[in-house]
Amino acid sequence: MNSPSQQQIEITNNQSSIEIDSQTLLNIAQQVLSLQNMPNAEISVVIVDNETIHNVNNEFLQHDFPTDVITFPMCELSEVSQLQPLEGEIVISAEMAQEIAQTVGWQTMDEIALYLIHGLLHLCGFDDLNEPDQLAMRQQEHAMLIATNMTPQPNDPRWQNLN
Repeated sequence: MNSPSQQQIEITNNQSSIEIDSQTLLNIAQQVLSLQNMPNAEISVVIVDNETIHNVNNEFLQHDFPTDVITFPMCELSEVSQLQPLEGEIVISAEMAQEIAQTVGWQTMDEIALYLIHGLLHLCGFDDLNEPDQLAMRQQEHAMLIATNMTPQPNDPRWQNLN
């Protein structure tokens, strides 16, 4: 007998400069995973500061700079099934989100939610290593923002040229 579908999502806030609404992030993650047909998932989301994400980026990806979000898949997408959940960890920089949110004109939590969506899309098989994949990722991010009742800022250059 197959196990029932379930989503186990853990949000951990390991920084103190930005207030985090964990319940909102949890709700967004559940919606995105459902919309991406991933009802069976075990996801850990860790919100950190720029120094911490810089260290993670350097240690695991050999990139010596802070970044917005890093995704660590813990299983092969091809192995995900009713019995094998989608597993992964997403590390998000709250400080980076605050910086970018100010430049594009929306709230820091909106930017953090975007990073969460981006990380989840990576776990669900989307990539952004080349221009066509970047466009597909942006289109999915935009669609997921709309589906989770968020309003992408119309002047944000990330949402221009999505057609």
